[in-house]
Amino acid sequence: MILAFSGGRDSTALFWALHAIGQDFVAAHVDHGWHPRSAEWAARCAEVAASAGVPFVLRQLGKDLCGEGPEDVARRGRYAALQSLLGPGQFLLTAQHRDDQAETFLLQALRGAGAAGLAAMPWRRPLGSGVLARPLLDCSGQTLQGYLHRRGLQWIEDPANRDPRFARSRVRRQFIPALVRCGWSDPATPIARSAANLADTLQVEADWFRRMWRDYCRACPEKGAEPRLSLAFLRTLPESLHRVFLRQYLRHRRLSPPNHEDLQTLLARTAQPAHGQRLAWPGVEAWVQGGWLWLWPADLHWGEGGPQGTWWPQAPEGVGSGFAWSFGGEAPAATRLHRLDPAVLARPLRWERPQPGMRYVDAAGHHRPLKKLLLEAGVPPFLRPQLPLLWDARDRLLLMLGFPRDKGLGETADGPLRLWPKPNDQWDFSLKFEEPGLGVR
Repeated sequence: MILAFSGGRDSTALFWALHAIGQDFVAAHVDHGWHPRSAEWAARCAEVAASAGVPFVLRQLGKDLCGEGPEDVARRGRYAALQSLLGPGQFLLTAQHRDDQAETFLLQALRGAGAAGLAAMPWRRPLGSGVLARPLLDCSGQTLQGYLHRRGLQWIEDPANRDPRFARSRVRRQFIPALVRCGWSDPATPIARSAANLADTLQVEADWFRRMWRDYCRACPEKGAEPRLSLAFLRTLPESLHRVFLRQYLRHRRLSPPNHEDLQTLLARTAQPAHGQRLAWPGVEAWVQGGWLWLWPADLHWGEGGPQGTWWPQAPEGVGSGFAWSFGGEAPAATRLHRLDPAVLARPLRWERPQPGMRYVDAAGHHRPLKKLLLEAGVPPFLRPQLPLLWDARDRLLLMLGFPRDKGLGETADGPLRLWPKPNDQWDFSLKFEEPGLGVR
């Protein structure tokens, strides 16, 4: 078990509460490096852990992080650093409490968030290979402060918590006190309760989506593992459920949901026949063509075009421009599996990108323009120059990374190796191979 230990009031209270009940844990501190005293704060946290006999880990926050603002950058970087410490099934505890939950609800409401945003922070959620848990969500900040005062315990005061440049600080120090002055003695409690009620609604939506997704995959088993959705299926849904399904599907694919305006545009494009239409919102690219909706992360890339060299299938690892592959691992949900025929694995293969005028040999031995095949497969023009293609020595195209083929040359239903694209944290693509019998989650 790992505790996210900033040294502030809340994490200090959780630190000593865990210590008091004899819980074994590791205190992990992330040094953001933004304040002149950050190194001093990290040393202070190490001293507190040493005094209690608690193992301590320090992580430095990188300086090349991106986000929507300073608070978002700090949060993303902090969780990325802490996630790297988690093993399979291991818990990361954070000290957010009821007041934090109310602030999150209000901030999300002011951004026009839907149920997922207004549900605020869940008690627990997956984080990397472990679990993020928030055991103090039912406690108030005043309760935690009283706990520390009664025991004479000290904590670090971060001046950023009082800085009006940050939205959360303004909500905490101006908005909620204004509610108290207007007659609500404890506004955080009912606001946090509303967040919990919306979390229940969100769970109902998630359960409904799982049933719909299961039915969709049963009706079109070969389509459920592809990064595209049938427009004909989406048009069977009433508009409200159409929105719910798309939001849940994006969450299922770990893609950023669109704002209200972008969602309405997406609904309009998928509700009627469309050809070759490109949509985008922060973090996502969408393409509507041929009765399908395709979705990718916006920063998807496989590197520069051009030949990428040969690959012996017997080799356990390889590296291409912008992607790599290796044996082992598990396929992520909702990904396309490729099974290669043993006959094509006996000779060297090669990765090569589309080139003007390029042709390929189909299963009947005919030479066909590659451009026509890319069009048939729904590959949008803006991705075609970068698309990694796997060829054999006879110029037969075995697969197009991330895109299905009706008759995949070299692919069989029971091939010995299963291959799929898998994004990492930077959304570069990797190729993973799985030996038979390992199973796919």
